[in-house]
Amino acid sequence: GKTGRASDQEDMTIVPFSTAKRKLIRADILGFVDYIMVSAHSATQTTETENEIGNLLWTRHPLRAKQGDNPRVRNFQDIADTSASAGQVMTILLPSVAFIAVLVSGIRITNILLVSVSERTREIGIRVDSAATAR
Repeated sequence: GKTGRASDQEDMTIVPFSTAKRKLIRADILGFVDYIMVSAHSATQTTETENEIGNLLWTRHPLRAKQGDNPRVRNFQDIADTSASAGQVMTILLPSVAFIAVLVSGIRITNILLVSVSERTREIGIRVDSAATAR
């Protein structure tokens, strides 16, 4: 299925880096790799591993300031936290919008009924008077 980056998991191949470098992307010709996925031995080592990879990449590939924040090291926990916070915002935002919509609709219906009744008050008054005289 699709991932958050709009790529299809069925179109992905995972191979060791040395094999990819030698056989698939021919790094000697292209000279770059766009994406490397790494896993830590345990969840407690994730931050330490992330810092070590970032330091290694910045040491081996120093960039000028104008080239931006590249290479980037991303942690899937950060992505999950961002997704959770977006979900919390939607949990608050959607009921608020629904409440405002119901409130505005209620005010409109009340105004329509008020206009309808105020237009018919004379007719209602005539009917009440004729009913009282008929008794």
